[in-house]
Amino acid sequence: MLRRSKLDANRDIHEATFHVPDAIKAYKDYNDFISQARSAITGRGLLLDIHGYAGKLPKTKLGYLVGAENLNCGNYVKEVTSIRNLGKHWCGSNNTCFRDLICGNRSLGHFMNHEGLQAVPSPQNKKVKQGGRYFPGGYTLRKYGSRDGGDIDAIQMEFPAELRSRWGDDDDDTKHAVVKAILSFYKLNYVT
Repeated sequence: MLRRSKLDANRDIHEATFHVPDAIKAYKDYNDFISQARSAITGRGLLLDIHGYAGKLPKTKLGYLVGAENLNCGNYVKEVTSIRNLGKHWCGSNNTCFRDLICGNRSLGHFMNHEGLQAVPSPQNKKVKQGGRYFPGGYTLRKYGSRDGGDIDAIQMEFPAELRSRWGDDDDDTKHAVVKAILSFYKLNYVT
């Protein structure tokens, strides 16, 4: 395992690798793998960019390339997000419909809530708490999501340490709840 302090693949190559040859190779391998996986998919698809954060709030932060201020104001349209293709498929030019994919009943956050997990944005948490830290998504979403076209959408999932720390426990059901939420979101929005 290569620690993020040595390589942050969610950045452009120069910032991510510090020009270290081994880091450059790992970076290229990582991005080549994503490119090959995207090429193997015919039709619509979804890339989940999984991260963790050290915050104390037990909320998973879902990133769509919408900053906290715009998310809180509802000031975004599908064209600026990493799930543009999903919005085009289900909503056409209807932005009210599209917002349902970000924080309504068709959103990944909705399915996280349904499984007993907290997420932002979601129907229960449409806004980022004042002064709260939010991760809208980074390089991976910009490069591989559908903001600039294409059929593959991307969502960044930032899991809190409190949640991740239990995943190794045999009696912890949260990891199964996360998988169920993702599958429910995928089946509703991508399996047609």
